[in-house]
Amino acid sequence: MHAESNIQILKENRGSTVWVEQGDDGRACTIKAWSLSPWFALKCLLGISQPWRHWRGGRRLRRQNLASPEVLSVGLGWRGPWPVLKIRMPFIIGSTAAEQISESPNSVGHDIASRLGEAVSILAHAGLRHRDLKLSNIVLQRDSNEIWFIDPVGVMRDRNLVASIVCMLDRLEVEIRDGLVPRPTGATVVVLRSSIRGLGREDRRAVLQQLRTHHSH
Repeated sequence: MHAESNIQILKENRGSTVWVEQGDDGRACTIKAWSLSPWFALKCLLGISQPWRHWRGGRRLRRQNLASPEVLSVGLGWRGPWPVLKIRMPFIIGSTAAEQISESPNSVGHDIASRLGEAVSILAHAGLRHRDLKLSNIVLQRDSNEIWFIDPVGVMRDRNLVASIVCMLDRLEVEIRDGLVPRPTGATVVVLRSSIRGLGREDRRAVLQQLRTHHSH
């Protein structure tokens, strides 16, 4: 990711695009855009569309003192010939955890791994679950190494403490299991220990048992 480009496409899916562009103040911004359709407009009115979920998820993360880029503006625009709904956020200069690990499996040290586990614990104890807590959705800011959660659409309410922790730990592993990211040396154990440190004995056992059962399938 490079902030110097005027426009750089980061991701394109059916009906949605993410890119980086220079804002009016000269700073790089991340733009997420969704093609407008009758069904999308209805979901916006019901408050269940991805832009609304992104805004809510980011707010929930920041309430727990977890960094997530704040939505600066929401508006209509065009992407080629198609009308779109756009949200604009600060671009975090750095590299994703997936990129860092791919470049060097030892680049994610125990401090960062511990902080990721703490984030899992914080969210679960707050009654939240991040269903898309992937390494590619976590940015380590250049210079400071602050951890940013850049795609909060999957942050939802969930009062099941054990299930939430298991889900988030599983999502952190999914790109490793799929062979997209090499396994970082020692980091997995650190993340696990940090995520369950505040649990009682029975809950710790339940988390470990569910992880074993899940990974055995």
